[in-house]
Amino acid sequence: MGVSQHAQQTVGLITNQSTIGTEGYTFIYPINQANGYLINNCGELIHQWPDDQKYMAGAAAYITPEGHLLKTKRDRNALQDKIFAPGAGGTVELRDWDNQVIWSFTLNNEQYRLHHDIKLMPNGHVLMLVWEYKSKADCITAGRDSSYISDGKIYAERIIEFDPVSQSIVWEWNVWDHLIQDFDSTKSNYGDVGAHPEKIDINLNTAGSPGLPNADWMHINSMDYNPFTDQILISVPTFNELMIIDHSTTASQAKGPTGGLAGKGGDVIYRWGNPVNYRQGGLENQKLFFQHDTKWLIYDIPQNHPDFGKISIFNNRYTATTSIGVFIVPPWDMYQWSYTKTGTSYGPADYARVITHPEPFKQNSPITSVVQILPYNHLFMTAGNKGYCYELDSDNEVVWEYILPFKANGPVPQGTILLPNDNPIFSARRFPVNFPGFAGKDLGPKGFIELEPDSTYCARLVSNEEQESRQEKIYPNPVNNTLFIESASDELYQLFMVSGTLVKSGKLIPGENSIDVAELADGMYLFIAGERTQVLCILH
Repeated sequence: MGVSQHAQQTVGLITNQSTIGTEGYTFIYPINQANGYLINNCGELIHQWPDDQKYMAGAAAYITPEGHLLKTKRDRNALQDKIFAPGAGGTVELRDWDNQVIWSFTLNNEQYRLHHDIKLMPNGHVLMLVWEYKSKADCITAGRDSSYISDGKIYAERIIEFDPVSQSIVWEWNVWDHLIQDFDSTKSNYGDVGAHPEKIDINLNTAGSPGLPNADWMHINSMDYNPFTDQILISVPTFNELMIIDHSTTASQAKGPTGGLAGKGGDVIYRWGNPVNYRQGGLENQKLFFQHDTKWLIYDIPQNHPDFGKISIFNNRYTATTSIGVFIVPPWDMYQWSYTKTGTSYGPADYARVITHPEPFKQNSPITSVVQILPYNHLFMTAGNKGYCYELDSDNEVVWEYILPFKANGPVPQGTILLPNDNPIFSARRFPVNFPGFAGKDLGPKGFIELEPDSTYCARLVSNEEQESRQEKIYPNPVNNTLFIESASDELYQLFMVSGTLVKSGKLIPGENSIDVAELADGMYLFIAGERTQVLCILH
């Protein structure tokens, strides 16, 4: 139960190191309502998209490049719902900056229900996740052991592509078309699970997952689209696994094992996190634990960035009390147009990067949560069940913190102490000041979300930092092909070998700069710019 006190800042803005943090705006979409909010780095309200309080978030929401709000929502009263589990949606709609509905699509009946995530595609279509009711008889026909159907049903998964212009579904993928099992030899999908990682074993997730009905078999909780490869990435937390499917198929090919650029139709072309699911490896090989927010790192960084093309993941239940953010490098072979295996399982063997909060308990969240890469190797993250949003700099220091000032469906006064699950959030995202959707918009402060705010708090934080200048940041180190430098001003740089030989020089401009070091030999170098001197290691 929330307790009101004014001894300290407990909700809204907590930390703002303005000379270090990334300039921009943060979008938040609290789970317990259907309102979207845009705040600045001082925690001031910049814009909002209010909705009727009879609705709740259906989980995901995003601001489009045009400045529109694409969001999910559901009726707060779930008593009439035939299909229900955490993350349930029902309606996807697009609203303009002035909160007028441009289009809306609803799917929530006895057979199908929208849930969790959505993805806007370059062609204006929207990918949506759909639960499909399967009876006990359907499950047995598909080869599921009847003792694993404790709810008497299963929610299978579909992905649909919705065209808002024609108001029609123009493509879809159905997991039921790509099953395998070795339990019932009388069924048509009987086979060797270990020999067919492209198929999904209908007898996975036999005992359900904490907090979910046993019927919620896969519980796909996030989805992303890669326009460079025309592929869809999904997170399957109940399997502790992510999967990639080919979107280049026709609707007919998506039902079968052939066709599309990858030649495998709608079968899985890559999976990672828990190879036990296709009978490879053991428990020691499991890397994902009820993960969320699996995203390709292709939207927020340039193509020459060292992390471009990797996959970011919020690994919620890494331990019983620890959540971590991770990056992985998918083994994509563009020449073979396939993901390569290491032996009999898909790599990589481990994470390329692990992200931990300096105070790990703050990052721990068994549900939801976000990890987003920012310029200068900063990260924006959330601990979803705490409504806690934060930014880490390249030295893994917290430079911005914000706690959602909500309990149930309404704002709370400053000084209120909130408990986990009082103010949960699924969708949050940091946007740069030059985001095209904000062009020409009124981005002036319009008060605060929390009640009884301390309007002087941010100014006091900033005044404490005025004597601190932004330091240049140089990354990565060791560096492979491209060195990135954040500069606060115009200045000259020089790169020397440790022997004293000058190998590169040039001029830096304010902001992010890149230097190609691919042709330099492996070894130690000295980078000098202004008053900054740093030893670099080049490794190819």
